[in-house]
Amino acid sequence: MLRTMFDFVVIDCGHNIDMATYASLSLSTHVLLVTALTVPIVRRTKRLLDALREKRVPGSIRALISLVVNRYFRSRRS
Repeated sequence: MLRTMFDFVVIDCGHNIDMATYASLSLSTHVLLVTALTVPIVRRTKRLLDALREKRVPGSIRALISLVVNRYFRSRRS
């Protein structure tokens, strides 16, 4: 329904994979997986990619996934 109303629809699926995530992926034209260069986040990203591979996500969806590395971190100083 959102695709009929808007030119672009952005969905933040988080790092959990469930049926809603798979439904979103199957309707997507582009999938941007945003990550950062810290050890915990890189590990979580690898687990997410492995989970997508294990769940037998169709190759057509995997071909849509682009990895985006964010190097910006907000300073914790006030």
